[in-house]
Amino acid sequence: MNRILTLQITLTILLLGMSYASQLAAIEFVTTPDAVEVTITQHPAKGDSLAIWFPSEAGPQQQDETIADALASMGVEVWRIDLLEARFLPLAESSLVQVPVSDVQTLIEAAQTHSDKRIYLIAHGRAAIPVLRGARAWQLAHPTAVELGGIVLLSPKLFV
Repeated sequence: MNRILTLQITLTILLLGMSYASQLAAIEFVTTPDAVEVTITQHPAKGDSLAIWFPSEAGPQQQDETIADALASMGVEVWRIDLLEARFLPLAESSLVQVPVSDVQTLIEAAQTHSDKRIYLIAHGRAAIPVLRGARAWQLAHPTAVELGGIVLLSPKLFV
């Protein structure tokens, strides 16, 4: 009987912890035109801006999450994306060049569908290359759209 009570308490604590964590960052998926599922870690906020965060060639870092949480507390919803993981590419500078333009385009379109917020792209390191290319492709496909507010490049590596 004591073991059952201990198990029930442990499971309750785990479930409460999972419920709390899910309020902090929700996870969803977007499917690209070539059927790749891209995970979106969402940091919801009530403001009128949505930032899509693309990590560098080193992959997602702890400080990315910290900054995303800070932005969300200031009213900017953040979607953290890992295109290398989605495409099973290694953490290497050359990997981000292999990401199709359509991946970024699809994420911008998903953000348009998801909300009426102004969309900003944040790219770190080599992620600047697919993000700039994808944003331009999106602009060409939607010449009158105004949802894309801008791109923030953090230590961009633009050489190919």
